[in-house]
Amino acid sequence: MTKLTKDQKRKKKLKLRQKNLTTKQQANANKDAGSEVVSFSPELLSLFERLPEPNVEFECVPLIRQFYEMQEKFLGKQLTDVEYSVASTFVMYGHWFTSGSNVLAISELESMSDVIVNHPEFLAQLNKIAA
Repeated sequence: MTKLTKDQKRKKKLKLRQKNLTTKQQANANKDAGSEVVSFSPELLSLFERLPEPNVEFECVPLIRQFYEMQEKFLGKQLTDVEYSVASTFVMYGHWFTSGSNVLAISELESMSDVIVNHPEFLAQLNKIAA
């Protein structure tokens, strides 16, 4: 068994790190390729920039609801499920706020929205009038 020099050890370690990084990138690419994603509209991104930080008290929910009410008036259409729309937007906002990304997997959006829409604090904030 031959003893490796410091340079040989460094090269071996660097090669292993590069291999691990490549493997992770390929796994993430394969994961993303199999799932559909939603991209956030410029209107939502503009809204997100004006909202307070997301928190467990759901303080920004009345503002998100107000955004949808203004959209309804402007478009002359009513949303079919306001609760779910606001919950989905809250999830998108949280994702954007924490990651800076304006793309989210639809499966993740749906699963998180299902949890949020049934949260008692979310429902209480949803029924508040934005100041």
